Parts: sequence; C-alpha cells; structure tokens
Amino acid sequence: MSAYGLGRSFAGVTNLYDRMYHWKDYASEAETVRQALSGLGVADGARVVEAACGTGSYLEQLRRWYDVSGFDLDPEMVTLAQEKLSDLKIWQADMVDFDLEEPAAAIVCLFSSIGYVYPEERLRQVAQSMFRNLVPGGAVIVEPWLRPNVATPDHISQQVYDAEDMKLCRATLHEVEGRKSVMDMNWLVTTRDGIEHFIDHHELWMYTEQELLDAFGSAGFEVSWSEEGIMPDRGIVLGRRPG
Repeated sequence: MSAYGLGRSFAGVTNLYDRMYHWKDYASEAETVRQALSGLGVADGARVVEAACGTGSYLEQLRRWYDVSGFDLDPEMVTLAQEKLSDLKIWQADMVDFDLEEPAAAIVCLFSSIGYVYPEERLRQVAQSMFRNLVPGGAVIVEPWLRPNVATPDHISQQVYDAEDMKLCRATLHEVEGRKSVMDMNWLVTTRDGIEHFIDHHELWMYTEQELLDAFGSAGFEVSWSEEGIMPDRGIVLGRRPG
C-alpha cells in the first residue's frame, strides 16, 4: 500500500521504466499540455511544477517553455529524474500533502498518476494542496486514469522493448474489482547475463468525471473537463485558482 492510498510498486523496474515507455511521444504530449496551460492563462516562462514527475520525461520537454521543477513519492524515480535532469530541482514529496518554497503559476499531474490516490477524501486533499501552492490566477492540469464507463475488464496487453543489450516484454491482465483497476504486470528481462521474470503490482482508482470535478471544485478551483486529453479515453481536468 502506497502513501497515495492504493498499490504502486515500481520496485525492480524503475531503471527499466524509460526503456519500456520508449514509444511514448513526450514531446508531442508536452505541446498539448502547453496549449492547455496557455488556455488557462499561463504564459511561457512561468514557473510550472509537476506532481508525480516519475523519471522526469515530461519535465525534459516542458523546460523548453517553462521554469520547471517536480517531485515524486518514489525515491528511485526521484534519483533517476535527478540524474537525467541534474540542473533542475526534483525532490521527494507526497502530492496529498506538499508545500512549495514559493507558489507556482501552474501544477500539472500527468500520465494518470492521480489514479493512485484513494479514497476520495485523499483526492480532495490533493486538490487542496495544489490550490494552496498556486499563485492567484494559477492553473492546474490533472490527467486521470480510466473512468468506470470506459474501462475494459479482462483486457490483455503486451509491450516490448528491443535493443542490442536488452530485450523486454511486459504482459498485463487488467482486472476490474469494483472501482479499482488491478494489474499484475509480468516483466521478462533478457540480457547477456541471463533472463529474469518478476511481477510489478499496480492498483488504480477509477474516478468518474464528476468526482474529479467536485474534488477540485470544492478546493476552490474554477474547474472544467475536456474530453480531448493527452491519451485516448482519459480526458483531462482543467482548473484555475481565482485571481
């Protein structure tokens, strides 16, 4: 059980994370985030903080336009992000209860990291923390996990990575338990030193659109929903702290 509320286990796979997500177009997705921030009144050059920044792949792109920094709950993720982006401030913190040294113009939480936050009261605490750490007129963007109406029970998937020094395969069965997505990601890692198999367990909460809007609205945000999100079928929460 993670401090966010539900299972989040990257043990043993953190150093493989970027390889497995080699297909993800962070540059294009960062452009989408920039457009959304612009629509919320956040100008280029503004201070933008990423909550649950992982290995820093979004920060690496967003720094093209903004003064960026980020934090993550997982210390191994933080270490990798610090190594990748040694000139940026990246630290360990829980988005349920964090405090910035100075308020930001925008806080973003991407790639469905909010799905690890449960129960709903903790989601509201995240919204309150983000509101507290924004300047008046500041913006928030949150990319949720799958909603209950678009989740596919018993969905199977497989992703691969093929390089000269390493072959990766990750096979996943997505099971639905009430409002939870439960996934045991089976990794097969092949190098010249041998073959290793391990399981990476994840549980994410499937919030409805209204639950997300209510949580951020109750924190004080002027909030809206866009079905045109970053990834298919996930949508996006757009919020602005009144200024």
